[in-house]
Amino acid sequence: AVTGLAVRPLVRLTARRGLVRHASASADGGGEQPELRTRSTGLVEDQDALFGGSADGGHDALVQSHGADSLDFVEDPAFVGSSALRCYDAFIHPRSQGGLLAADKSTRARVIANQIVFHVRELRAYRAEWLRNTDAVIAASAPPAHPLTLVLDNMRSAENTGTIFRLAECAGLTEIITCGITPSPPHPALLKTAMGTDQRVRTRHIPSTLDAVAQLQAEGMRVCAAETAGGSASLFKLGAENPAKMGGSQLLSPPLAIILGNELVGVDARVLAKVDGVVHLPTFGQKNSLNVATCASVLVYEILRQWGKLDE
Repeated sequence: AVTGLAVRPLVRLTARRGLVRHASASADGGGEQPELRTRSTGLVEDQDALFGGSADGGHDALVQSHGADSLDFVEDPAFVGSSALRCYDAFIHPRSQGGLLAADKSTRARVIANQIVFHVRELRAYRAEWLRNTDAVIAASAPPAHPLTLVLDNMRSAENTGTIFRLAECAGLTEIITCGITPSPPHPALLKTAMGTDQRVRTRHIPSTLDAVAQLQAEGMRVCAAETAGGSASLFKLGAENPAKMGGSQLLSPPLAIILGNELVGVDARVLAKVDGVVHLPTFGQKNSLNVATCASVLVYEILRQWGKLDE
């Protein structure tokens, strides 16, 4: 069953943004003038016939005819960058006057509903097949070589995420946890840069990074964030000859989880308040940060070096 397109949610979300041309009285009262306004200023009920596709059937008939139930996919991280979401977004947020005129045609909602339902079913079928194949590959694989987990906190780029999957497979890491809006396999752009390693790395999605931190700490894992925040320690000063002390234990000792943050804003401040420590890579230029996938590579291999794993 597809959980895709509900009756009222379709109208309600359609009413958030986008432009609708309507007539309003001019300032001097001298006649009607066309004016652009947002759909959010209009009444949802007044738009039922427009977006329902028919005056008699309304949204109920529209949705039932396509077998859809709700708009849950809109906020499902699995659909980030998907054809279903792009199709939906193009209808809800027209990018041009021509797009607006097309979206406002009485039959357009019916066409879009049909397209979205198809794309939702297609992606869910593809994901189910990918998960079956991945489970089989991982079940036949050797256990992870190193007790190191990467937590991705609301990263935007599927390409960066795919590169980190490739890193995790090469370095023999335990797993990758994607949080928030971070793309997850089998996102097409992620698979392109992962180069097949997405099916060889254990992964799971936890919507809240705070929940992920709490779960890992409850499992007895030390959790550190990679961030240039106040109180952050240079990774290279945390070697065996000068271990950092945090609560009486070595900060980077295994089992360990490292949190990597959003490309623009880094690790969420609320997450930083809950982790066991914060580390960073020293920089010497005007920029104080590296590409997140590049940073992850340096972090992972330096941690493995400090664990003595690169001598094996």
